Amino acid sequence: MPKGKNKSRQPTDNTATELAQHGGEHDEDEEEAELEPGLAKALDLMTNKLMMAINDKLEPLAKTVLSHTTELKRANDRLDEAEARVLQLETANEPHAERIVAYSS
Repeated sequence: MPKGKNKSRQPTDNTATELAQHGGEHDEDEEEAELEPGLAKALDLMTNKLMMAINDKLEPLAKTVLSHTTELKRANDRLDEAEARVLQLETANEPHAERIVAYSS
């Protein structure tokens, strides 16, 4: 049955059959037009409350991730600095390597 031809159909409990007939595709505007205003308002309210609850639960996790990201960046910066200093020392001591090896033997 083509979309939009039968807008007055009654809601059914046979969701699986409807999904199979329509391939799981649906138009959000069409669904909202079929909802009663009270039901649409209740769905909006529930959705908003659910989103707030999810955000409240995820906020501490987001703060922790941000904190760890900042700490990792600082540690990475210190590691880069240490690597640069070691490379500088190795380069500066390269001409003296033979003497150091000979002296330590």
